Amino acid sequence: MSRVYFISDTHFLHSNIVDYCERPQNHNKLIIENWNKVVNPDDYVFHLGDFSAGVGKVPGGYEKLMKIASLLNGEKHLIKGNHDHFKDEQYIRDFHFSSVQDYAIYKNLFLCHYPLIIDSYTKPHLIDTFKKLKELFKESGSDYLIHGHSHRKKFGGKRINVAVEQTNYKPISLDYFVSYK
Repeated sequence: MSRVYFISDTHFLHSNIVDYCERPQNHNKLIIENWNKVVNPDDYVFHLGDFSAGVGKVPGGYEKLMKIASLLNGEKHLIKGNHDHFKDEQYIRDFHFSSVQDYAIYKNLFLCHYPLIIDSYTKPHLIDTFKKLKELFKESGSDYLIHGHSHRKKFGGKRINVAVEQTNYKPISLDYFVSYK
């Protein structure tokens, strides 16, 4: 029986994320290992953005990212984040994603990269995106907003941050959300 998992902000090949978010040096390897410990090949994974970052600064980075993507179990679906700059067809062809979109609705969950809170830290170029997604969330009637982007910040309530810093560097299952219903 297939299961459904959620993860965000893996930032594969992003060397500066180690300092920015106090990640272990081996975060790429750690995430791959943890991912494959919990996700079976026939499971579904919603990746809520920032699959990688800084790939162009790594010699052979694109090919290395292709290799990483090929190692990850499950049928992957990408909800694009602010660091997901490749064309949709590249994510599908080269990184083995089954779909690429800006947001999705799964059961009673609204899935997007951002926590949809506009505050003094919100970058001006994202304000219109946040407003549009907030309206879509409201119209969807979804009970919960599942997101990433804010690596080390918990929001509580009906906003659930699935950035790897919040999930012990592994995808979390839909069963986790059942307790919220």
